[in-house]
Amino acid sequence: MAARRVFKGAKITGLDVLDARNISCPQTDCALKYIRTFLKYAKPRPKYWGLHNYADTNRFSMSRTKAILKATKSGDIWLTETGGIVSLGKNFPFSPSRAAKALGCMFTLAKTNKRIRRLYVYSFYGLPKGKLFDAGLLNATGAKRPGYDVVRKRKARRCHK
Repeated sequence: MAARRVFKGAKITGLDVLDARNISCPQTDCALKYIRTFLKYAKPRPKYWGLHNYADTNRFSMSRTKAILKATKSGDIWLTETGGIVSLGKNFPFSPSRAAKALGCMFTLAKTNKRIRRLYVYSFYGLPKGKLFDAGLLNATGAKRPGYDVVRKRKARRCHK
């Protein structure tokens, strides 16, 4: 409500959540439980929801995004941070080609529901190989990675490996 007073007329997300690997786990920081708790206190109900849907995008899945759509029930969903992970620790070893396939899945996810109204890709520049997290469309020197053209052409692809 404070943001609404300051930014009169602006579109403001009521909540921005991450679609972690297990969004319905019993811990207090899991997305679905957090949304349910938030809704008990959110008056009025948010018109805009933010979602960082890395887990679905990079695991070629739609289940987490669909569960969050169901949990929020109404309002626009903005994919406020998403993209193809080039590398992230042991779970996602360095692979620009896998990241490009995930970016195609990202566009498919965005088209699955009319409530998904915006998509913000993270990040434009990547990091040198060996860094913990990299989701860049360009490498550290500015050379295009395979995912660059996927985003430029908005090229959707089926969400499967």
